[in-house]
Amino acid sequence: MSFILFLGLHFYIALFLWFVTFFWFRYKAYPIHLKKMLLSGKVWVYLPLKWRKNPKYQTQVKLFSLLLILLTGYFSSMALNHFVVLSNLDFVLFFVLFVLLVSISARYWIRYVAFLELDYYYLQYHKQYEVAQKEGRQTDDADIRNKCAWYFQSNLSQADEKGRFLTYLLNFNKTQRSNKAKRNKNDR
Repeated sequence: MSFILFLGLHFYIALFLWFVTFFWFRYKAYPIHLKKMLLSGKVWVYLPLKWRKNPKYQTQVKLFSLLLILLTGYFSSMALNHFVVLSNLDFVLFFVLFVLLVSISARYWIRYVAFLELDYYYLQYHKQYEVAQKEGRQTDDADIRNKCAWYFQSNLSQADEKGRFLTYLLNFNKTQRSNKAKRNKNDR
């Protein structure tokens, strides 16, 4: 019990909020980043159906994300205040510092699904290129990109309609890692 009193309740709340923030941005709020990528001109990005069809859901995710960042920053400052008594100005400065730290971390964590989608897109691109090479067709890059985008969007939309969008991408990533490990082992 003295260990809990030594670290303080704010420490455990802050630690819990850091974990929640990590999982929230990695597995729930990722469409925020995907939408930014789509608006910046990345045409291969696939946005989940729930995100596209429900603007109320988008607003809820964005507001909860902001609230989570602020709460994590606040309780992290309170945990620091438990160990080192801070003046009001120092508390505000550390609060701003923790909010910036959580925001930067969240920007990194939110990109995970976008990287999974990018890997999947390039796998589709290489498959289309190999098919064109096997058939002996002239490889036109625009044609390959169009077919790749179609297969990519089609496969992800089918998985999304079944409610398995994220698990589909995660399983794909696991399969690619294991295939890469097998190839590296066989190359030795």
